[in-house]
Amino acid sequence: MDHVQALVPQLSSQERTIRLVYPAETATAEAHLNLSRDAGLFLNHQHTDFFMQTGLAQLTMPSTSLDGVTEDVFFRIVPVKAQQQETIHTNALKNEQIQQTMPKKAIISLMGTPITIETNLQNRPVTITLPISAGLTEEQRASLVVYIEHSDATTEVKRGRMVEFEPGVKGFQFEVDHFSTFNLIYASEVQEEEAEMEVNRLAPYIQGYPDGTFKPNASVTRAQMAMMLARFLTNGNIPTTTNSTFEDTTNHPSKDAIEVVKQVGLFNGTTETTFNPNGTIRKALLM
Repeated sequence: MDHVQALVPQLSSQERTIRLVYPAETATAEAHLNLSRDAGLFLNHQHTDFFMQTGLAQLTMPSTSLDGVTEDVFFRIVPVKAQQQETIHTNALKNEQIQQTMPKKAIISLMGTPITIETNLQNRPVTITLPISAGLTEEQRASLVVYIEHSDATTEVKRGRMVEFEPGVKGFQFEVDHFSTFNLIYASEVQEEEAEMEVNRLAPYIQGYPDGTFKPNASVTRAQMAMMLARFLTNGNIPTTTNSTFEDTTNHPSKDAIEVVKQVGLFNGTTETTFNPNGTIRKALLM
């Protein structure tokens, strides 16, 4: 209390904030603050805000939030352990609010270290600022939201504003009046080319027979192998052609597939004019 009373008169009329900044060597460690009831009431009467900064977060308690406090005020900023971060990421991926907020075909990622803030100053507004990685693109910064997991198992998603966390470091700032676990989430939008490649990888290029059987122990013919490769290359959209490179495939049902694999150099005929579509494939020919 005496320390707070000594500092307030030194403040200018424009800057009515007492600042507590933790040293850099404790930047990512757990941080505790205890503000006596009398000090809180004094700051309220003097219209002076209280600011607390660690490497994990900044908290600003406006003087109005200290009005009528009846007990000492405490804050604890605790980094979330690595194993818990995996659970938070999984929960965020399933969260409907986040899915509605983020772009379609987006990869959702956690940024930095999630933190839990514990306090007895509930239902009173406090401003929180979390540091932002310098490696984020402008698009990723634009998608930033804070994902909040409350102790009663409810969740909340908030947008915020870009500010300066410290010189050379951007911050994401938002206001809350309930304190739980806070996580910055951003989206990396999947490019169309990557999405198309994913479709190709998942295309069903191996199929069963029309009678509903698969015949796993049956030999594979040259035409069947050509069909599987052509389905994979074209994502199942094998183009129709009127030409036939080989005399023995002109009327064969796999003619179009055979033309595809011949054109890309995956298959040759047994001669210049024959393909032998019903001949079987030996493993040595695939090596």
